Formats: sequence, C-alpha cells, structure tokens
Amino acid sequence: MKSIKNVSKVLIICSLAAFAVVFLLLFQTEQAAARQNFEQINCQPVFHNRKEFRSQLLKEEHGHQHDHHEPQTEKQTVWNLQKADRLRQKMMVYRPSNQGRFREYWVGTSLKWKGVSLPNQVISNVKNKQTFHVSIDGKDRQLQYSKTGEQAGWNVVAVFSNQNDAKASKKHTYFFIINDRKEALIIEPVSLNRKHIAFTSKVSRQLLSVFTSILAEH
Repeated sequence: MKSIKNVSKVLIICSLAAFAVVFLLLFQTEQAAARQNFEQINCQPVFHNRKEFRSQLLKEEHGHQHDHHEPQTEKQTVWNLQKADRLRQKMMVYRPSNQGRFREYWVGTSLKWKGVSLPNQVISNVKNKQTFHVSIDGKDRQLQYSKTGEQAGWNVVAVFSNQNDAKASKKHTYFFIINDRKEALIIEPVSLNRKHIAFTSKVSRQLLSVFTSILAEH
C-alpha cells in the first residue's frame, strides 16, 4: 500500500514537471514571435500623412517596373540626327573670306540656282514636275534623298549654300553625299545645259575633311 502511494507521488511530480516544460516552451515561442513582430514594425517607414504613404508606394512600384525593364539598343546608322546637327554647327561657323554665311536647304526649302530649284529638281526619289539629269565629274549619276545614308548609291544627306547672302562675293552650293554607305563626298553644281546639271567634286579640302570626320564618328 505504501509503495502504491510512492508511485502516485512520482507520477504526480512527473506530470507537474512535464506541464512546466510545456508551459515554458509555449512562453518562449510567444516571446520570439512578439520580438519578430516588433522588429518588423520598427523596419517599416513612418508616414505622417497619406501623401507620404502614396509617394512611397509610387517609388516601390517604379522600382519594380525598373527591375523588369530591359535596356533598349538603338540601331546605329551611317548618318543620323546627331551627325546632322554636328555638320550644321560646323557650317554655321564656316566663313572663308568673301563667302558670307551658309544656310541649310532641303527638300521643300529649296533655293534657286540658275532658275532651278535645288535640291528638289535633282533628287530622284522626290516627285517633281521637272527633274534634271545629273553628272558628277563627267559621269552620269542619280542623286537620292536619305536621312540615314544606308541606301546604296549617291545619298544626299545635307545641302548648304551662300547663294542668298548678298555679302558673299563667291557663291557656293554644297551637296553633302554618302556614296554606298561609306564614302564621303561634297559636290557643287557648276553648269546648266538644258535639262542637265554638271557637278564637280573638287571642293574645299578643309570642308571635306570636316564632313569625313563627322561621318566616321560613332
């Protein structure tokens, strides 16, 4: 009988110990969870008003969009707007003696040279009522308008002239040409015979050097 009582006491003590262990484990788990929540709360930014909160949301949204944005590669062409602007800047300060100021002309803003609208009436890929035949250094050529210089053949990418400057005693009209995507030339009209205009490529070496260097830029 006495031994049964002793066994009962042992069982009660073991039960109490087990309960204490379980209680301690639950308490530690709750403490850890509370600590984690507290740290998360401290990591969040404090917003004093709705405007700041909305601003933060927009920043996060923009960040996600930026992460998924793939960089775009721009196709490099033989001639482009940047090179055209560089040439324009050079021609604005190009003032040899007695030649005045050079102005840029293009399809739709032609100048009159011996009664002919240039460059309109010598460009093959522009519709005109009357188109003139072209020769360069004695050889028949076909000029075409181009923004990129990518086409095969003789691509006119710019035209500058001082024809309308009354102060210029020496008149020049320069056609800037890219031939077959690589060769830089400058030509100017020298004579008109009925429907034929003769051009020469014998122009200022200084000007040709400027054009060639701009064309070679990357």
